[in-house]
Amino acid sequence: MPRIDHAIWISPGSLAQALRPSNTFSIRPIGADYISPTRGARTPSWARLQNNEVVLLALRHGESLEGVGAAEFEDIAQITASVVVASRTGDGIQRAARLAVGPYGDGELRIQRPGDEGKHAEIIEHGWGGRTENRSGVAVENRKLVIPFRERTNQGSPVEWIEVNVG
Repeated sequence: MPRIDHAIWISPGSLAQALRPSNTFSIRPIGADYISPTRGARTPSWARLQNNEVVLLALRHGESLEGVGAAEFEDIAQITASVVVASRTGDGIQRAARLAVGPYGDGELRIQRPGDEGKHAEIIEHGWGGRTENRSGVAVENRKLVIPFRERTNQGSPVEWIEVNVG
């Protein structure tokens, strides 16, 4: 079993931002272990689909108690650290104008964004208590939106969630 030096956690506030109002959806497990004699079936990562679009991705990357997690999901998203990303609109994450990102560490999320070439995305880090910690911006280039994320600000306070507005 791999050694874990620190607990993997995510803020409950970031999961609250990722909540979806619809109760009609399907879940696609990613890297699932369907047969485990000691713990039963489990999956380290998963995608939520609504209207055949991915509206939420929970991707665990690197070594964890569940083994090595996925670094990408189909041609939609790639990660360098564990993260949850969700659409905050009725569209899938590839087309949504507003996204919520819950970081599990420091890394980068790349989302394929066909048709958004040249658009700009505002990235706002939210700390505990709703404080805005940092604002930055990135452009969609080569059909990809690249979102840097981190678990803590430069001052050491936790980043609760990251708001992304594409426009």
